Amino acid sequence: MIPRGDETRLHVLTLGQLGEACDGEIANGASELIIRGVAIDSRRVVPHDLFVCLRGQRVDGHAYVQAACDAGAAAILAEHGVSLTLETDVPVLRVADAVLALGKIARAWHRTLGTVVIGVTGSSGKTSTKEMLAAYLGQFYCVTRTEGNQNNELGVPLSLLALRPHHELAIIEMGMRGLGQIAYLADLAEPTIGVITNIGLAHVELLGSQANIARAKTELWTHLKSEGIAVVPWDDHLARAAVQTWGRLFVSWSLGDSDATVWASDVSAVGEGQCFVAHWRGFGACSAAGSAVVQLPLWGDHHRGNALAALATGLALGLTPPSTLTLTPSVMAGRSRWVRFGTVSVMDETYNANPDSMRQAIRAFMASPCEGRRVLVLGDMAELGAMTEQAHHELGAWLKGQEIPLVLACGTWARLYLASGVTGIVVPDCEEAARWLKEWIKPQDRVFMKASRAARFERILAYLEAHVRI
Repeated sequence: MIPRGDETRLHVLTLGQLGEACDGEIANGASELIIRGVAIDSRRVVPHDLFVCLRGQRVDGHAYVQAACDAGAAAILAEHGVSLTLETDVPVLRVADAVLALGKIARAWHRTLGTVVIGVTGSSGKTSTKEMLAAYLGQFYCVTRTEGNQNNELGVPLSLLALRPHHELAIIEMGMRGLGQIAYLADLAEPTIGVITNIGLAHVELLGSQANIARAKTELWTHLKSEGIAVVPWDDHLARAAVQTWGRLFVSWSLGDSDATVWASDVSAVGEGQCFVAHWRGFGACSAAGSAVVQLPLWGDHHRGNALAALATGLALGLTPPSTLTLTPSVMAGRSRWVRFGTVSVMDETYNANPDSMRQAIRAFMASPCEGRRVLVLGDMAELGAMTEQAHHELGAWLKGQEIPLVLACGTWARLYLASGVTGIVVPDCEEAARWLKEWIKPQDRVFMKASRAARFERILAYLEAHVRI
């Protein structure tokens, strides 16, 4: 885990080793200088750190080098041609691009340890799958994982720099905003196992088509180590076709197809969670087929799929599941989290939304037990580009087929959910949605809330927490 937010401690590297790793030029200092940590925030610098000057949209780290030195930075990593205001003769490592240099330093540190890396990406469910992997594999190995959703060109290097010699596995989440980005992150992390959760429509605005999304996501598999193993969602036809075309070694999981390496049967609800039987066929060191009874505190096909993906990953590592297994992954705010106000339960899915994750989460909510009434509070789905109107219409038609009792549509595009005849109400913004819910809610009711992050649905939840007492 990454300590102290965006800062991470190394054991010992020299400035010369760092310079060699990132193709930097050292000024004002000896290459033998010991560096014990890397910081990208001057407020988090401690003695013997290398302070990396990053340029942001609003803040330029080059303006904070003196503050970093005052805090004890042993050296500064700065970009060529940028003038630094320094009162001390601190060593400076000059590079062409600080972000790329940070990534190269992280890769060098990872290579010194040789930790097995599991890369995780997908259109939705990356973070929850990462947490499920940690919950399962952490029962057998010393595991570290990406903190939160730090899955970009800064978060992945910082996760790699958090590795320690005692870590046996590192679960690294990888996000994507365009072609080539997963490839870049995989080149840094050098994963042995690549887990793709699904290939959906998230980010179609940037990539133009689901086929391009598939190309972008499967970069994880094409950039695995030579002995690497792909973990395939067998029910996803794009992922299955891709891995079969390459002929890469893989394990697969399915919600019910016994042609997969791992699949489930005999699903039953247990409170707000579930129990099921996981089956697997032999793979590699795990030559024998078998089955296990799995307990999950979370209901829904998508959570069961995450658990099956974790078991498949274990098989890829040579781990045979025990005959009974309980998985209790960490649940983050905005991701399948139940929030309760007395007898009222709210399913908090406010972190993000796309057509696939909407369907998965709504199915789970509607299948959960409820003694009172239900309402779905649905907002806009972002980053769909030219498919925005169509996607909202299609989700509305799907909702009609699910016999949803009531939808509270909040947002510019959300009104289209009701175009197919779904029973519902349109409100213009989160404030009005919150006030409506406050008046509507009665004891034993259940509320589902989901929208893309731009909708800021967490404000509705905060209002309910402050005003609802039932």
